[in-house]
Amino acid sequence: EEQSRFVGLDEPPSIKSDDVGTPFRLLAETLGSLDIGSPVYYRQIPVGEVTGYKLGGEGDRVDIRIFIDAPYDRLVRENSRFWNGSGVGMQLNAQGLKANMESLASLLSGGIAFKTPDVAERYPTAEAEQHFNLFSDEESLAEEAYTIRYNYLMNFSGSVRGLAAGAPVEYRGIKVGEVGDIRFLE
Repeated sequence: EEQSRFVGLDEPPSIKSDDVGTPFRLLAETLGSLDIGSPVYYRQIPVGEVTGYKLGGEGDRVDIRIFIDAPYDRLVRENSRFWNGSGVGMQLNAQGLKANMESLASLLSGGIAFKTPDVAERYPTAEAEQHFNLFSDEESLAEEAYTIRYNYLMNFSGSVRGLAAGAPVEYRGIKVGEVGDIRFLE
């Protein structure tokens, strides 16, 4: 039917009508270097992109919209974990220097990466618009596993050279916690 009046959108659509895939939402504390068009990676292969963002809730988080292209959208399960793969993460501690980055493209333009744990077959494929938390980096995914926390105060009479806040506490080679703070007591 012929029409002469139209209502325009405030913003251009983030997904073209012929794109095949699934949109998801990520909740983050900050946007970082992400922008519309920033890639989403799975095993360092681009499989989608950031399609939009806005302040969510009471302004206490950022709501990021992503679109994962088909057939890669079936890789997103209810137990998938997303992290900000932008830039280079460097850590210098008693164990040495450690550098981590998703790809050269994500270093320049920002990006998000995700993985699905090996037990993926136990979890259904994620529904469209499902919410996920966006972690600041891949290492903070492991911190999510620590749900019970106990604080201990330890006194050392000798040197604590090389020990720093954030250093891992290990038992038989397995990380069981981390150093929270180091202070000089009189």
